[in-house]
Amino acid sequence: GTPDIRWRVHVCLWAAECCLRLPVDFAQVGVNTGLVSTMILSNTAFDHTDKKFFLFDTYEGIPLEMASEAEMDSVYKMNRNMYAGNPANVNIIDFCEKQFAPHPGATIVQGLLPGSIDDVSFDCLSYVSIDLNITSAEIGVIEKVWDRITPGGIIVLDDYGLAGHEEQNMAWNKFATKVERMIMALPTGQGVLMR
Repeated sequence: GTPDIRWRVHVCLWAAECCLRLPVDFAQVGVNTGLVSTMILSNTAFDHTDKKFFLFDTYEGIPLEMASEAEMDSVYKMNRNMYAGNPANVNIIDFCEKQFAPHPGATIVQGLLPGSIDDVSFDCLSYVSIDLNITSAEIGVIEKVWDRITPGGIIVLDDYGLAGHEEQNMAWNKFATKVERMIMALPTGQGVLMR
């Protein structure tokens, strides 16, 4: 039942590899079971650096109160399939704690975003993956961290060009215009924004 996301993972691996040369931390915002972050930690030299990889999520599901009316149906489905009724019937936070235990820089941050960003301390980020599936949280996150993303840093937007995520696409385009940047749309449905 796992979707084929090999090319999506490839994009994140490329971005992470590019950002390893920058001497600052990484973040994934919207982790779920941590597949993408695990691939980065397992297939790059990240563990041999002194960087932190902040893994932000509620680990309990997407907050319905933050979803717009247009996003509500898909949020219900994602919560049912990926959190409460995931195929393996696992507790997501317990799974992630075991999954990331071998990686000394991995730091799980459980809480509601964008507020939980304030629960950890970091000066700068170079690689940021954003996959929250709701517009208000994604834009709230980027507004909170934009000034702390190092020049040359890469932000991967997981759902930027996917059908059903038009509200996110419009909000991201508006943000990019505000900060005088352009988002590169990829055939995977992702977007790439550079600081």
